[in-house]
Amino acid sequence: MSKQIRLNAFNMNCVGHIHHGLWKHPRDNSVDYNKPDYWIELAQLPERGLFDNVFLADIVGVYDVLGDGIDVTAREAVQLPVNEPTYVIPLMAHATRHLGFGVTCNLTYEYPYLFARRMATLDHLTMGRLAWNIVTGYLDSAARGVGLKQQIDHDDRYDRGDDFLAAFYKLLEGSWEDGAVLADRVRATYAGPARIHRVFHDGPYYKVDGVYNLTEPSPQRTPVLFQAGASQRGKRFAGSQGAGEDRRQHPHAGGRGRAALRRHQDFFRPGTAASRNPAILRERVIGDYYLNGAVAPVPMAATPERASAAERN
Repeated sequence: MSKQIRLNAFNMNCVGHIHHGLWKHPRDNSVDYNKPDYWIELAQLPERGLFDNVFLADIVGVYDVLGDGIDVTAREAVQLPVNEPTYVIPLMAHATRHLGFGVTCNLTYEYPYLFARRMATLDHLTMGRLAWNIVTGYLDSAARGVGLKQQIDHDDRYDRGDDFLAAFYKLLEGSWEDGAVLADRVRATYAGPARIHRVFHDGPYYKVDGVYNLTEPSPQRTPVLFQAGASQRGKRFAGSQGAGEDRRQHPHAGGRGRAALRRHQDFFRPGTAASRNPAILRERVIGDYYLNGAVAPVPMAATPERASAAERN
């Protein structure tokens, strides 16, 4: 059987994502990011090109360290302004039939009970084409925006993430049974109460005290899961949750495509095993576990001219 490549388009609900300054080009239309037609076209183009997924990044803070403010951030539109990413997904889903949608959401500032409803609603509206890219945050400005003095410690955020996912799974997988929805007009019964169960979760960070999940089961129940961290704790988190990893690395100078990946396979292999092995122990279907590895060569040289020459070669 021939191998398949999975193609993802990568964007963010803002003017300047990672190619800073490109919005000034006369052919660039990212300044229209707050208009529906922008997102409809963004979905239709990759679907025509047989892409698998549109992947949306996100942050919930601002870059305000340089110069102790946002002068550069605001002038250059460095991920500011940035809109909520989940709201554009129904627009794109309505305009497509096969394209998947991965959305980045920071669980550190969410509650499992309400977040489970949001993800289930999106899974319904996309007809089962949703993925959640799980992040725990890295900006102090985001923490300050919700009343904290600074970021929660790195590993503590992943500890909270494990507890969050435990409650999240219970809500989406354990409250409504298959067959609970009857939609029986004759007997005037939409759902059978005996097949809808209370959810209890008493974790170190999150509590769910005997409530019912708000949504009926969506096509996937739990969306496809991605995890973007490349730290040792992040890899353990991905493995324990059976989540695919989105790992973008930037090895210094040298080669493109297959050659670069071959040279750095020793870097990727340990992390892959560290993520997959715990997933196997949790009886995840390993054929459904993917590692997205991308290599972006960065020419390193003493002068910009030499760097350009290295890139051409």
